[in-house]
Amino acid sequence: MIARILSFVRLDLAGAWKRPMPIFMFVILTLLTLGLLAGNVQVSSGSTDVGGAKLAINGSLTSRSSTL
Repeated sequence: MIARILSFVRLDLAGAWKRPMPIFMFVILTLLTLGLLAGNVQVSSGSTDVGGAKLAINGSLTSRSSTL
């Protein structure tokens, strides 16, 4: 059973070298996850400190109104 799983992983990685985009995405996701766990990455929605626009979600986007 372990040999079958390892052969699947080996074949999948062998094919992934032909398409490097999933590998890059996995590396970026791993680094972001480690950064979030360590507290070095911050998720924000914009800053008004330097004149940038702050993201605002109003009620029309979040609520559903039915007109039946």
